[in-house]
Amino acid sequence: MNRRRFVQASSAALTAAAAAVIPIAAAGGIPIIDAHIHLFDPTRPQGGPWPPTNSEIYKPALPERFRRLTGSFGVRGVIEIECSPWLEDNQWVLDVAAKDRLILGTVGNLEPASPEFPKQFERFHRNPLFRGIRYGNPWDRSLSAQLAKPVFVEGLKLVAQAGLVTDTANPNPALIETIVRVTDKVPDLRMVIDHLPQCNPPAEPAPRAEYDRNLRRLAAQPQVYVKISQVLRRVGGQGRVAAEKYFWKNSQAAYRWAER
Repeated sequence: MNRRRFVQASSAALTAAAAAVIPIAAAGGIPIIDAHIHLFDPTRPQGGPWPPTNSEIYKPALPERFRRLTGSFGVRGVIEIECSPWLEDNQWVLDVAAKDRLILGTVGNLEPASPEFPKQFERFHRNPLFRGIRYGNPWDRSLSAQLAKPVFVEGLKLVAQAGLVTDTANPNPALIETIVRVTDKVPDLRMVIDHLPQCNPPAEPAPRAEYDRNLRRLAAQPQVYVKISQVLRRVGGQGRVAAEKYFWKNSQAAYRWAER
């Protein structure tokens, strides 16, 4: 499936059901890289800001639990996406990753507009497992509002110059439009749009047309990736080629992780 056809498909309703196809890949001997997991441990003395205490997942989420849940599905490695806005939780994840080769990289949580960002970014990206930052709608942030600040754009340029990535979440039409503007301002920044199937397109014709145009513009950008599932299918006998890209090669291109 080429980018244009994918964008046309992604603007329709999609659902996430990657687990349904994982056993097929494992049976075919294709290694799987899970490019989006969270690590947290509410039993730590300091606790944590997420998940909420009344959540079903309010329990330690660490590499050993991930292994128990994935079993024999063939997952060879993971990319951890930071789910805490606390600065030192970036270091906590890196410390966990240092002890477990399952973790190929982590996408941290920093504020590019902060006066301390250059120093903080330099601190963390010295570690080769630190693969970038995440910025979007979580934690009451606004990528659109921040993008109007020159210091924020300079922070994103630092990320691009380091060859690292910026993930965004959680998508809505406004965020998609903002990501287009990010690619205009920082064209060499690799970006990953997290959870695209959860984005609800506008119902009205004019906003929907604008939304589709923005998706097409992003589809034309080779440095922009999206996280999706349930689109894997055989096309012209190229099923394994597509499966290899879907299950691990795309994640390597986006995050540039290295074998451990």
